[in-house]
Order: sequence, then structure tokens, then C-alpha cells
Amino acid sequence: MALRYASKNVLITGTIGVLFPHGLGSVPDEYWLVAHGNTASRVTLISASSPDITNIYVSTGPGGGTISVFACTNHSVIK
Repeated sequence: MALRYASKNVLITGTIGVLFPHGLGSVPDEYWLVAHGNTASRVTLISASSPDITNIYVSTGPGGGTISVFACTNHSVIK
């Protein structure tokens, strides 16, 4: 069983970092960023720092971009 988080099609403008509060209760084991259809006339670099127990931190290059953020915390209910 796993706990999952998804935030889809979020527009980020400029280079200011954005917080995505995942609410998983622990640091995600895995996380993904998916960049969506930016115009060819601008270069977009989307990156994330290591997530912590509350947030995933995402920033972009000049021009911003539209992204989806996913995270997962794997755990077992069997002892």
C-alpha cells in the first residue's frame, strides 16, 4: 500500500520557487515533475530540491512553465 500525492497542470510564472504541500506525513520515497507544453520560443528549466516532511519545492527558469507534481510514500501494513 502507498500514500500518493498529485497536483496537476499548475502554472508557475517567473523563477520564484513554489511550495507543493504533499500531506503524506513523511518524506516521499519518490517524486516526479512533468513539464507540459511550453512555447518553443522560451526555454524552461523546471527543477525540484529534495522534498521534506511537508513540501516539495519547485522552481523554474526564465519564462516559467506548467507542471504536474507527483509523490509517493511506500509503506507496508504487514508487521
